[in-house]
Amino acid sequence: MQISALIPAYNPSEELIELVHKLSNSSFNAIIVVDDGSVRECEKVFLAISMFPRVTILRHAVNLGKGAAIKTGLNFSYCAFPDNIGVITLDADGQHLVDDVLIVSQALLENPQALIMGARKFDRDVPLRSMIGNNIIKYLFRFLVGHKLGDTQSG
Repeated sequence: MQISALIPAYNPSEELIELVHKLSNSSFNAIIVVDDGSVRECEKVFLAISMFPRVTILRHAVNLGKGAAIKTGLNFSYCAFPDNIGVITLDADGQHLVDDVLIVSQALLENPQALIMGARKFDRDVPLRSMIGNNIIKYLFRFLVGHKLGDTQSG
C-alpha cells in the first residue's frame, strides 16, 4: 500500500506501543511518529516503537504543537515517499481503531484524489460540554467553508 500512517505524539503513554505494533502488522509502507518535544520519561515508549518495521521517529526539541508535528511528518512523507497516494493521521492515545484506519485507507486507495476524513459517531456518553463545542465548530465550519462535515475534530 502506498500510504503512510502519521502519528504526532506528545508525552505518549504505552498505548502508543500497541497502536504502532498493530499498524506495523498492516500494509502501510511507513509509520511516521513525530515526538513533539516529549519529556525524557517517554523515551522508553519511543525506543519500543522504533523496533517495529517501517517506523521512522522524527523529533522536535521542544513542544511545537500538534499542527507543527503533523507538518513535520507530512513534509518527511512527501520527501521520502514521493510516489505515495497519501498519508493518514492518527492520535497517539489509541483512540483510533486500526480497523477503522484501514477502512479509511481503503477509501483513499479507491479515491486517490480525494480528501478522506473519518467521522466519529456521537452517542449519549459524550460529555455535554464536548457535544456543544463540537456542534458549534461543525456549524461554524459549514458557514465559513460551505461544506457540511459530521465531525470537524476527527483527528
